[in-house]
Amino acid sequence: MDESNAHLMDLRDALEPIGLLKVSQICREMKPDETQKIWVEDIDFHRNLLKLLTSFHVRVIADEKCSDPNTGWQVIIQKK
Repeated sequence: MDESNAHLMDLRDALEPIGLLKVSQICREMKPDETQKIWVEDIDFHRNLLKLLTSFHVRVIADEKCSDPNTGWQVIIQKK
């Protein structure tokens, strides 16, 4: 997979409920094989994001803790 073609959604400063709504909307609008990078900072937000993603036809390609402690996590999803 070419990650450079993935869209980026930076939710590091977003309120969790708003961020999860945005992710839900993106998951519904994604086309098959399209990829999306999602950045979150908070551990609870990260955990709830992964739970939410199970509700959609997406697969998690990568779920990485970023090396910069202020960055949080990068989750990359792809529409099935």
